[in-house]
Amino acid sequence: MADRIQVALLGTAICNNMAIDLGYGKHVWQIPFQNLNDMYLIGQISITLTICAAAWSKTVSVKLEFLFLFLGCLESQRVLEPPETALPKD
Repeated sequence: MADRIQVALLGTAICNNMAIDLGYGKHVWQIPFQNLNDMYLIGQISITLTICAAAWSKTVSVKLEFLFLFLGCLESQRVLEPPETALPKD
């Protein structure tokens, strides 16, 4: 699963570099108009890969959380306990 996430993020980085080569980040009047369709397609691919990587990472984290919960690694513990002097004595 981690391999999928890394491949998707690598694909996103490649798409971003390709878009920069086509003029992404420049002023709107400095972008060559023949590159607009290519930039649109590369942007859509980059967004799709980013969303897939985010979904896969959530899947992994939820599975690990349920595994730890099942194994008892995430027991609830009291962080603050009242001091004994604060309790009234009978």
